Amino acid sequence: MANEVRKIVEVQENTWTQASGKIIAGLIVFLVAGSLIYLAQFPFRGNDAALSIARVVCGLIAFGGLALVGSAIYTGVQARTIPGVGCECPYCDKVIRFESEPTQSFDCEFCNRTVHFEAGVPIPIRTINCPFCHTDHRVAINVLRYVCDNCNRPLELAAQVAGARAPAAGQEAATSNFDVLLIAADRRHEIEIAMKLQNILVVNLPEARRLMAAASTTSPLIVSHGVPQRKAEALRRQLQDVGATVTLRPVNESAPPVPPA
Repeated sequence: MANEVRKIVEVQENTWTQASGKIIAGLIVFLVAGSLIYLAQFPFRGNDAALSIARVVCGLIAFGGLALVGSAIYTGVQARTIPGVGCECPYCDKVIRFESEPTQSFDCEFCNRTVHFEAGVPIPIRTINCPFCHTDHRVAINVLRYVCDNCNRPLELAAQVAGARAPAAGQEAATSNFDVLLIAADRRHEIEIAMKLQNILVVNLPEARRLMAAASTTSPLIVSHGVPQRKAEALRRQLQDVGATVTLRPVNESAPPVPPA
């Protein structure tokens, strides 16, 4: 974009790329001119005046080549002293320097994640916890789907609005999300249940069977976390149709799980 604010590291890389080309060109000019100074003695042998003029001209060209090299090196060194404006990455807390205050989305040069902006203002960040491996992640408040960096399971998130107030108690209960919990599996249909879990949890079949075998009423398997009631009911029906015992648990209430239908 025309008004994109560049990172200082990008400015430095661009400056040194251009400087490298000038340094190479200057060295070539210097070497060619130096060679001509030496070779000029052969065509102008016996003509001292012409030889002197040729050597002076080639010397000036050689000096110009060295001046180009020196100028390029000076420009590259000066680029390292650009102060810039610091902007802290909300994901890794490292400071990235820009030519001026950034107003558009950019990729962090340390963690490679995209820092999103909206209307020139960075989108606020929230911390989520993976229900499978319990790893904390920082994501923008408008992100609806995120893949856990640790266990690679997809997480469905509810979007938040910057500055939004928490809902009232009655509203919260009416819009509760649910965990889908598997508490038992019919041994006669283990393969069908494991294959269904494989698709839902995005794991391989042996891992799905292991997770299914470990599920119990005291230690249920979280099949899906924090999903709307309609989707939670659909997942429960899918699993119950193949012989699993599944219950739902509100994630924002202390109420007991909803018993299997």
